[in-house]
Amino acid sequence: MKRVVALLAIGVLFAAAAFAEGSQDSASAQDDLVTSVSGTVEIEFWHAMSSRLGEAVDELTKRFNEGIGMEKGITVVSVFQGGYGDHKQKTTAAIKAGAAPVVAQAYPDWVAEYFQADVVVALDDYIYHPEVGITDFDDIFEAYRAENSQYTTDGTFFSLPFNKSTEVLYYNKTFFEDNGYTVPTTWAELESLSKKIFEKTGKPAFGFDSLSNYFITMTRQYGGKYTDSQGGIYFNDSDAAAKGIELYKRNFDAGYWRVAGEDRYLSGPFNNGDVFMFAGSTAGSAYVGSDLFEWDSVPLPQVAGGPKAVIQQGTNVFVMNQKKTPEEVYAGYVFIKFPCLQRGKSLLGDEHRLSADSSERGGFVGVSGFSGRGNRFYQGIRSGPGRLLLLRSRILYLGFHFVRRPRRCGDRCRRGAPERR
Repeated sequence: MKRVVALLAIGVLFAAAAFAEGSQDSASAQDDLVTSVSGTVEIEFWHAMSSRLGEAVDELTKRFNEGIGMEKGITVVSVFQGGYGDHKQKTTAAIKAGAAPVVAQAYPDWVAEYFQADVVVALDDYIYHPEVGITDFDDIFEAYRAENSQYTTDGTFFSLPFNKSTEVLYYNKTFFEDNGYTVPTTWAELESLSKKIFEKTGKPAFGFDSLSNYFITMTRQYGGKYTDSQGGIYFNDSDAAAKGIELYKRNFDAGYWRVAGEDRYLSGPFNNGDVFMFAGSTAGSAYVGSDLFEWDSVPLPQVAGGPKAVIQQGTNVFVMNQKKTPEEVYAGYVFIKFPCLQRGKSLLGDEHRLSADSSERGGFVGVSGFSGRGNRFYQGIRSGPGRLLLLRSRILYLGFHFVRRPRRCGDRCRRGAPERR
């Protein structure tokens, strides 16, 4: 018995020594961390945001340069690299050529790919640093934090959230009020209402912008599982996916629902009065509006009695150290944490709700200033967005609400629209 106690005591001493050594290593790493710029530093930020979204990114960069950047001697140059596909190609090529930028925008799977090249900077020592860390870091949506710390088993952060969007049900509020219709909250209600609208107008009542998102969302709403981060594919394991497909096919065949087709997005047909409801990304809210009617939006309908689910999409930002000085790496961190400091604000707008300004800027929602627990999103505003998880494959429902008044739109709502994610 004494021998067992002695062995346990030795084990405890070794564990304590190991813990102390780990703590000292962590403290030493933070002590050696560069947390200032001796003179001035200029870095590039590569992104894929065009049109209004590009203007918003340039404005964000300008705000940083004229504020924190000027204070710390950091200048950031915003560089548009084309759409998401072009941007990823150019970033990958730059890494292979040893000419990567300090900061880039990316989806989680891109960061995981770049991670293999050993150029992505671990951020924990910065995030939790007593002087330059992110205050109230836990105020960022828990799911966003999980997404940006999923690359290794120890949960180290290698990226931070940037632009996030979700899907909502847009509807013609004027048409609904004139006809005494109630906005549907379930798919059964939407199907029944779609039949009434079709019989009254001879036009499709509803459509879903992204059929792939519809497939994922409905698979989850009907209680099925889609995929996971280990590469498992599960949507054939139950009839959930088939139920979603049958729902759309039944209403499409009857003429009650339509697809975007050559219009690409349903905001154009919606603005022209050719459809009265559609499910689309909040990132497309800037393209919704008409002189003819007032519109509104509500959370996406749900399968009655099923698990609540709505997809959310968006990218993150990360820092690369390829042929970069410690000061440049630090400057990159200071810049990517900037959006996280905008409490109560959207990255590409002024508030979490999609107000006149943020709707014009593209409908992306903020990443901090709230806990992300339950449906609490922003005091005085309806409940907030869901979350984007690994490789955009898993879904959680939280809901979203915003409203815009009538304004001029016309054909420009259908032309030159940036990718809405």
